[in-house]
Amino acid sequence: VLRAIDDEDQLEVLACVHGDSYLPLMVFERIPSSSQVATLPFTFDDKKVCSKGCIAVECKRQGLCLCIANAHLEAGHGKSEVRDATFAQIGERFEAGPQSLLIVLGDLNYRLEASKAVEEPTKATPADKRSPEFMSEFETLTS
Repeated sequence: VLRAIDDEDQLEVLACVHGDSYLPLMVFERIPSSSQVATLPFTFDDKKVCSKGCIAVECKRQGLCLCIANAHLEAGHGKSEVRDATFAQIGERFEAGPQSLLIVLGDLNYRLEASKAVEEPTKATPADKRSPEFMSEFETLTS
């Protein structure tokens, strides 16, 4: 936690480590109005998934509860049901009522659906082994 003083009050910058993976979350927040920093490890079939999770900070401002969550969801094609279930866990855990706003950021790992099977490269895939169709489609969508 890093603290700094401005003309009005102290500010905090928070960074958290979740499980064995590092999920940074930095938020400038005036100390008196910050209600909590929470972690949420994801579970499937009563088993904790150690490398995935969520951290969040909840702040109350002028009657509005603002929750900023940083999540790391399951990766890979065909895992959209797991990602959706995880996203639902985030919504249930940080639900704060009608006067609230939940912002979810992070490595959400959602994939584009294609009419044919996509051979998705990973960090370990050498550049010359990556599917030209995938790379061309990726360039088109991201440029």
